[in-house]
Amino acid sequence: MKRKKINPSSYSSLFNHSQTYLPYRFLEKMGIKNLDPMKTAEIVVAYSTVILLHAVVFFSAFFFQLQGDRTIFFLLFFFTIIVAASLGGLLLGFFSTVLALGEILYLFTDWSHPKSLLASLSLLNLATFFIGGILVSYLIDLVRHAKEIQEYKKRSENMLVTLFNCTMRLRKPART
Repeated sequence: MKRKKINPSSYSSLFNHSQTYLPYRFLEKMGIKNLDPMKTAEIVVAYSTVILLHAVVFFSAFFFQLQGDRTIFFLLFFFTIIVAASLGGLLLGFFSTVLALGEILYLFTDWSHPKSLLASLSLLNLATFFIGGILVSYLIDLVRHAKEIQEYKKRSENMLVTLFNCTMRLRKPART
């Protein structure tokens, strides 16, 4: 069974290089056909930053656990959700919210007594934290998209002005 010849200019260099190592259909299903190096780097940096922030907050909460009010840790976890949503949008904000919820359950739940498993944390508090995290991520994502639309409109206006100026120059007869 012979493979089809693929136009090398229509695919990324990663795809062209890995064509000999991975099957074509597998890469196509993964969405690696046309990778933009800048976009890929942006995604990797965003996820790495969020994971690093979560690790810092988790270890600070783990080592400095207070027996009283834990509000500061909830606020720090919420801060990581805000940073994640501003870096990567709704999907990264959702990932950060789920990660923070898992960390909160691990840190602040008394695992030694099965009856009081969620007694130390109110289910209402957890649900409020989860819904708040998703809502903030959604609102930040809306703002990001609105800014992108404004930038595209500004670019299209600039292109139209440039095009208009060029056509007006071409219409004027040259003076000799």
